[in-house]
Amino acid sequence: MLPPGVIFQPVSKVSEQISLFPGTQLAGLRFHPAIGYGVLGQHFDHPTPLTANIDYFDDLKALYSDLQLINNNQSRIDTLCRWAREHMALKQVIPESLQLALKHIALDA
Repeated sequence: MLPPGVIFQPVSKVSEQISLFPGTQLAGLRFHPAIGYGVLGQHFDHPTPLTANIDYFDDLKALYSDLQLINNNQSRIDTLCRWAREHMALKQVIPESLQLALKHIALDA
């Protein structure tokens, strides 16, 4: 069972089944491949609850609180879209280790 709150799911190429408490309501953001890393600056290899060491902690916590007060799906979608426009900017899209490897490949060429 996933706990209530903001949960980061790992990247996956296949659908997986998750268990939720009765009456659970979901609202979420799903990124195109590789965009999650560009936005959050890290990958998650298992379902990870929001903690203070994750970028956007305060903003996501506030968004979660706002979404709990909304009982209309269209308003939830509007709130998520507005939040994403205001708070999400791509960071370093290519991980530093990959940039270094590409630099060395270019030097050897």
